[in-house]
Amino acid sequence: MTCHVVAVALVDRLMDSQCGSQGELVPSRAVTPPMPDANGAQGSPGDTSAVPSIATTPLAGGALAVGATADGPRLVTALSLNPGAALASGPRDFASWSRAFDLSIVAPFDLSAREAGRDAIDYVGIRVRINILAPVQGGRAFGLAVGRLRQALDENADRIHDDLLPDVLAALRSAPDRTACMNAIASCGSEDVSAACGGRSITSAWRSSQAAVDAAVAEVRGQVDGDTVGLDLRADFGDQTFSGESAVDDAFSLQASAAGSWRFLRGARVSITARGRIGYAYRRVEVTMDDTSSEHAVDWGASLELAILTGPANTLLSVGVEGRWRTSDSIALPPLFDSGMDYADLRIGLSVPLSDGTALGVGLGIPIDDNEAREPMLTVSGDWSLLLGALQGPS
Repeated sequence: MTCHVVAVALVDRLMDSQCGSQGELVPSRAVTPPMPDANGAQGSPGDTSAVPSIATTPLAGGALAVGATADGPRLVTALSLNPGAALASGPRDFASWSRAFDLSIVAPFDLSAREAGRDAIDYVGIRVRINILAPVQGGRAFGLAVGRLRQALDENADRIHDDLLPDVLAALRSAPDRTACMNAIASCGSEDVSAACGGRSITSAWRSSQAAVDAAVAEVRGQVDGDTVGLDLRADFGDQTFSGESAVDDAFSLQASAAGSWRFLRGARVSITARGRIGYAYRRVEVTMDDTSSEHAVDWGASLELAILTGPANTLLSVGVEGRWRTSDSIALPPLFDSGMDYADLRIGLSVPLSDGTALGVGLGIPIDDNEAREPMLTVSGDWSLLLGALQGPS
């Protein structure tokens, strides 16, 4: 039996309704969640959302922002990674892991440090977001994508058959063991095709049917994403007051909050999501070489987010309030240092997508408490995320 005949038989099996319904032809892009509104910069001057979500970065992403503080402008850089998604064995696993957790590093740089004689880096922060709904959401996302793409297979059978055939042929010809490759393709997703076929993928059935993938992405994100329940964890090492004072160069703060969101309005073009968090905040400061003091506070935040559905990427407008209520006695430092542990801000954020994977954000924080040491903060941020961008070609 020639390689071409085997390839035709395999393509026919892939497009069979029973096999296709198991998701062998689902590209990872079809189950990719949207880029989060805070892409690693949450809780820093680079955060443009009213109250940052615990929705995770799908694979990797970051942010580059400029924030105007009372002590001069800050350039904020953030990098966010999703280790679980990077190790997912296929689209079914990826749908869950890409929504489960991520790890971020953020660092604000003092742009006026040289003139003021201060350190260039204010502090280094570590962020962890955990969404415990990810396994359920991943399963639902995969099921929705399979249904949408199965419909596209039925409607565009001839064209997709012609797209698949050369890829299956190439997979068979490059496979170190053709029998193993053939069995993997015929397994309808229960075996890893890429591993058995020399790294080849056969999800390019959507090369000429990109609209079907776009429709699957829009349906998955519209029906699955938006609801989260989990943890927002943050740790900062250094001067989080942006004062440049040596007394707080070695300050340490920790925040652990329960957080979640609920998309209570899901319209055809517009959705509204309520978001909140509440938890514990701790800060330790060396007042002198022989005197280390600590503070404790309740961390909280609540907001509403309006999303204008423009396909896979949405324009987001959020308004909320967030702050901290100190529960311990103030340490012996000037009022400016209290601003990190006892405050309340009105937050307004706007995020405009440039593509499905890049966005431009603007955030405004306005103090609404009686702490005169605090001033309004304006932030402009550019965010990016891998595995999104233009949804073209196979994953």
